[in-house]
Amino acid sequence: MKTPFSEKKKKNSVIPSRCIMVYSNMAAPMRSLASVIRSNGIRKTAKPLCLCPIAGRPFATKVEAMTDVERPAAPWRLFAATCVERFPVVTQERSDIEEQYWRFVQQLELQQSALSDHEVRLTMEAEADELGDRSTHQRRLTDKLVLLFRQQVAADAPVTWCLPQAEWMPGESLRQTAERALITAAGDDLNAKFLGNAPAGFYKYKFPSNVRTENSVGGKIFFFKAFLQGGDVRATKNGSYVWVTKGEMQEYLKPNYLKEINKFIFDL
Repeated sequence: MKTPFSEKKKKNSVIPSRCIMVYSNMAAPMRSLASVIRSNGIRKTAKPLCLCPIAGRPFATKVEAMTDVERPAAPWRLFAATCVERFPVVTQERSDIEEQYWRFVQQLELQQSALSDHEVRLTMEAEADELGDRSTHQRRLTDKLVLLFRQQVAADAPVTWCLPQAEWMPGESLRQTAERALITAAGDDLNAKFLGNAPAGFYKYKFPSNVRTENSVGGKIFFFKAFLQGGDVRATKNGSYVWVTKGEMQEYLKPNYLKEINKFIFDL
């Protein structure tokens, strides 16, 4: 007995729920996921196809102790560092034409008003600037500041001024390494927002000749940018960190290191 055409069409239109159609390319016909798995010799227990590039990506929220981790043998060791910037808090000094316009506006005012918080800040000198204290970000309120630390970046390296950095560990992304470096150096009280997952800069250097080996030639540092949202650096040893302007960084950083950092730090 022949099946009616309407029932045959309805029966053939049913697609199993586990069969997902994917495009290998725009010109090729569609194949089921099961056929793709069979043709590539993949077992059915393979992980499901993920169409979202960032779905399931782990982000570093806690600093976990990572010890006794086997590193791949490579002549160059990878590092990641974080550049934390504090944007200007108050406006910069007025130019000549801005000063003339401001005086003109003051002359037009018929009634004096109470000073706003912004005007109060302009009339007060920051206490940190008077004392020359660079360990707080409550200084140079009209300028952008950058956080620097005195660190020993490796067990066989001398103590030097640099952006907070740490060596990459297998199993984590470079951004996670940068996040871990910042938390380790500054503590949990500092609230900084990272700008994307891609590094903003790169620096390559060789280790001193007395510690350089065939399997450990030097380091490659990938810089990630972040800006301060609140909090402050946890109390550490005196003189172990500073908040400095772009012009003051040359007092702390080596010329080649500073040259690469200046490529992605801009004055407002």
